[in-house]
Amino acid sequence: MDRVEQVVDWALARGFWTVLNVHHDSWQWADFTIDPDTLPERMNKFEKLWIQIADRFKDKSEKLILEPLNEPAGSSSQENAEKYNVANQKFVDIIRNSGGYNKNRLLTIPGLNTNIKATVDWWKEPVNVGNYILHVHDYDPWAFVS
Repeated sequence: MDRVEQVVDWALARGFWTVLNVHHDSWQWADFTIDPDTLPERMNKFEKLWIQIADRFKDKSEKLILEPLNEPAGSSSQENAEKYNVANQKFVDIIRNSGGYNKNRLLTIPGLNTNIKATVDWWKEPVNVGNYILHVHDYDPWAFVS
């Protein structure tokens, strides 16, 4: 995390808008759509990770943007999308209650696979999200939706 903070500081010192996320972990341990028996453990890890990140970066420039996961994995279904809606709400609650600039920090919030169709169909705006960007990708003709 020291190295991550160093790189974030370099980018912010140059005036760049900078996104900090858990990138591609959703393809590994943070895929909330697999193995329902371990979902509570993985969700707990997700929460603990964001509690640490929120605390460590809460006083960084307002040009730092936080995003819970990039391209949350899982087959396209409302049931899977809802798992990420829950994770997004946990993320928002953690960030908004962590102090510093995080109370009003710009967040990017993804839907399932960050897929535009799945997001339009099943994404739910988190309560008390405040300042945010709805994050979608469009990979057509290579879509995650079947």
